[in-house]
Amino acid sequence: MDTDSFIFQVETEDIYKDMAERSNLFDFNDSKTIGLFKDKMPGNVITESYHIQAKLYHYVLADKSTKSKHKGVSKKGMGEMATDSYIPALEGSY
Repeated sequence: MDTDSFIFQVETEDIYKDMAERSNLFDFNDSKTIGLFKDKMPGNVITESYHIQAKLYHYVLADKSTKSKHKGVSKKGMGEMATDSYIPALEGSY
């Protein structure tokens, strides 16, 4: 997630069916068309997300994979940071 992005929660049976019914609102081919919504996780659903600011976030996908971005932290240390301190700190249990 970046400064020009956002995440929103949708309760539906099939998000991709709903998106197809409103295809004029979405960029399905990553053609970088300005003004259209893009699915940055095509075929997967974000089940948990933690965001502080731009370039500082962690989320978990339905397939249990994760994605983290922590400005100033090496890629090697990001996974450990999110699991060991980032999430507990946000939840107030650190």
